[in-house]
Amino acid sequence: MASFVVFLDHWQTLIGSFIGATVGGIVGLLAALLVANKEREHDENACATLLIGNLTIFIGAVSELMENVPEKDISTDIGKIIIADRFSRLRPTLSPMFDASMIRVMPVNPKLADHLHGFKMLHDGITQILDRLFLQFQASNLCELSNNMYAMADANKLIQGLDLAKKQAEYALQLLRDLFKKD
Repeated sequence: MASFVVFLDHWQTLIGSFIGATVGGIVGLLAALLVANKEREHDENACATLLIGNLTIFIGAVSELMENVPEKDISTDIGKIIIADRFSRLRPTLSPMFDASMIRVMPVNPKLADHLHGFKMLHDGITQILDRLFLQFQASNLCELSNNMYAMADANKLIQGLDLAKKQAEYALQLLRDLFKKD
């Protein structure tokens, strides 16, 4: 026992420094992890807020467009062309930060990732169709386009795509609101 006391007497400063540094390092690491976690949550909430805004605008635009067109007109060729023309003029765009925000919140929930990815794919397809239709709308009148099989095919794809994209956006919006509730 006496040798142990002598050992501690000679090495107590080194042992104390080692224990102090180890405990200090662990506390510092825990503090850094806590700050990083808070920052991650803040970033995810900011991204979710941007996504909620974009999805809400898209859903509102599609709903407004479809509500102002009688059901019987949606089934006619000229009705489909009119819807396509109106939406090509309305054309709600997504924020330039939409993709980055989407990528930031996708790891939070697999279902959210699926719906956001599905919405984005459908939105990109809709944008391509609108670009083609917009050029055709500038080149001819709506009655001529209702007889154009390519314009009609694009108009049909557009209406189907809008309906599917709206549903994906609604599902994603609900998940975003559930996952990122502000307390």
